[in-house]
Amino acid sequence: MFLLVDKLANEYRINVVIHNHPNPTKYWNPGITYFYIHNLSSRIGICGDTGHWTRSGIVPTEALEII
Repeated sequence: MFLLVDKLANEYRINVVIHNHPNPTKYWNPGITYFYIHNLSSRIGICGDTGHWTRSGIVPTEALEII
């Protein structure tokens, strides 16, 4: 999925970010999201919601170091 989003983001020159929601959603952990997007273009990023991270037991400052 992210390969297609990356392709379209580059083709149409738009930036895209992945916004997290709390656990048990698929991309609740910034490490998981980073794993999927770290090799893509700079047009794909993470829009971390520190409130959702906190609710999921993630320390926001540590999560920011990941992304």
